[in-house]
Amino acid sequence: MPSITINAPNPNATARLVPNVPVTLTATTTVQIGAGASVLLVEFLLDGQQIAARTTPTNAALGTYSTTWIPTTALIGNHVLTARVTDTNSQSATSNPVNVVIANAVGTPPTVTIATSPIPGPGLQTL
Repeated sequence: MPSITINAPNPNATARLVPNVPVTLTATTTVQIGAGASVLLVEFLLDGQQIAARTTPTNAALGTYSTTWIPTTALIGNHVLTARVTDTNSQSATSNPVNVVIANAVGTPPTVTIATSPIPGPGLQTL
């Protein structure tokens, strides 16, 4: 039976909808030695829905699979991220969940401009 652990993002990490900053998703897999199996597919799931998948490891020696995800279609709020591995013997396993927070864009503070020579008019008193 294979196993999988999420290494990134960290629990309770915040992902921003804008400005399209990618979130790195990383998981480490193991397969049963002696069963003749190898990893066929690693999927990353947000609330049970696939958001990314890999068929080749980013580091074969460590069994690590990484990809990036831009959360442009996720709803703002708390979500559960899991990873699922399927091996060539058709066995699969799902990681422990990691909570992630999808937040709105980091806002730009408003700009205030004060005129140095205001024009007199209604509501403005001149001395």
